[in-house]
Amino acid sequence: MTDLANRRLFQRHAEAVIAHAARNDELVVLAVLDIDHFKQFNDRFCHTIGDQALRQVAHAIASVARRPMDMATKFGEEEFALLLHGSDLPRAVPILEALRGKIAALDLPVLADAKLLTISIGAESLETIYDQANRLLYAAKANGRDRISTD
Repeated sequence: MTDLANRRLFQRHAEAVIAHAARNDELVVLAVLDIDHFKQFNDRFCHTIGDQALRQVAHAIASVARRPMDMATKFGEEEFALLLHGSDLPRAVPILEALRGKIAALDLPVLADAKLLTISIGAESLETIYDQANRLLYAAKANGRDRISTD
């Protein structure tokens, strides 16, 4: 329905991009996006309008994934993920802010008299993920070794 990669393809692609970036000392940002109050939106305006909104949100998110190793996917009913290769958080945040604004300005007929359709975004850089994994590695060693440490 959204023409975005499915979760399985996104997972394989993300693993390859992250491995490539780690080998080549490149930057990667992973953003997870969720349409705010989508269930209420869907209930208020019907599933047909909800599907139309999902397609427009997906199109807006896909428009940000412009480089060959970037990728967008739909993770759940109203959840999306976006992988930005070659970007760090200071460069990604303005892009994500512009995306947030683009989604708030979507042209859906029902939005003329309704609250704007909005998204919330969580973003993290590969560098931060690596630092966290490294801290967990040392925690595993400090706790007796031969174990896995997770958050």
